[in-house]
Amino acid sequence: MNRFACTGLVLLACATILVSGCATIVKGSTQDLNINTDPAGASCDLSRGGFVIATINPTPGSVQIKKDKNDIEVKCKKAGFIETAGQIPATFEGWTVGNVLIGGFIGIAVDYSSGALNSYAPDLLVKLTPEKFNSAEDRADFYEKWRSDVLQNSTKAKIAASKTCVKEQCDEMSRRIDKETEQALAGIEANRNLRAARASPPPAPTQPAARAEANLAQASGGGRPAWMPRLGDQWKYKVSYGKKDVGNTTVEIIEAHDNTVRERITYDRSKGFSTERDIEVGFKPARFQPLALIPGGYQLAEVSPYAAPDTQFSQNQKWDNIAGEFAVQGSGRRSVMSQGRVVIQEKVRVPAGEFNAWKFESESERIDYNGVSFTIKCRYWYAPAIKRTVKMHILTDSPLASLVNNESYELVPYETAK
Repeated sequence: MNRFACTGLVLLACATILVSGCATIVKGSTQDLNINTDPAGASCDLSRGGFVIATINPTPGSVQIKKDKNDIEVKCKKAGFIETAGQIPATFEGWTVGNVLIGGFIGIAVDYSSGALNSYAPDLLVKLTPEKFNSAEDRADFYEKWRSDVLQNSTKAKIAASKTCVKEQCDEMSRRIDKETEQALAGIEANRNLRAARASPPPAPTQPAARAEANLAQASGGGRPAWMPRLGDQWKYKVSYGKKDVGNTTVEIIEAHDNTVRERITYDRSKGFSTERDIEVGFKPARFQPLALIPGGYQLAEVSPYAAPDTQFSQNQKWDNIAGEFAVQGSGRRSVMSQGRVVIQEKVRVPAGEFNAWKFESESERIDYNGVSFTIKCRYWYAPAIKRTVKMHILTDSPLASLVNNESYELVPYETAK
């Protein structure tokens, strides 16, 4: 990460994000800096130029600091957790996007005197990593929740920014938030890998043949539950727009990790097209998974495509504030919040056969576009017998015909890895 050390200093979004389409004027040569940690109760030293300028003990706490062209070094420690260190960049370009992700404001100071041009992010949340986990499952849950928080808060940041920015600003902001999010996720994975390496005993010497078998098992998902998607699994979906057949799209697993997979998506009516994305495995309706755009204006917008066979669904289960990004005809990408619920368990027939499935529905908040309101409604059918959803339907509902989008995906014969 170019801004934060991989020891765990990653910014998360607060509930309120103040965004302005124009530059925000920051006056004065001092400002308040609010520091919190997850969990709270840590001691954090703030240093600049090698000298400690403030200590907050315990967190959360606030301190008034002088603005300066130099970055601030942050070190936080708490009993039972690894000491976490990183930097808060001083310059506007260095902290704007991170500032969005933690819930501050966007802007650049115009007072060039007394160092007031430089301003630090006013709110910082530092994630602390436990020194020990009770089990490998606890460790996996910790990192998956961390990833989920970053991704959900990234989407919330886009939603907040999109409510006031103009198109060019929105596009640039979205790109920068995406870049910031990628850096944060990379830091989480580096932290996860480091902890896993420390927790594992040194490997015993192996013969070349045995080593090759171990590498093959790892690549194909060896050691993971049998239901989880594995390297080489692929599913083909018939894509329909309204009642019109518009081709087939194939989802193939090209990497398989503990709780994530990398998908390659192709489309048979656009030779040479492919796109890739990382997907969380398991039913986690806190956010939609990364959007996959398909030639022709189609999109794979999914909540949790991989649900374990023993997932505990129950009729009328509900979830609020599901963050997600969708492509809207004539309006570009839109980040929205949705509400979801489990509707019913029913039989559903698709080209691949008939399946017992749980039907899940979501509906977005109302969105205004050029004076016209629209909502995005999705339906998914989860079949315990199949690793992936067997049917999906995505509808942009609007009185304006140019905004309407109505597409469906139905599973056709699929292949599992040998």
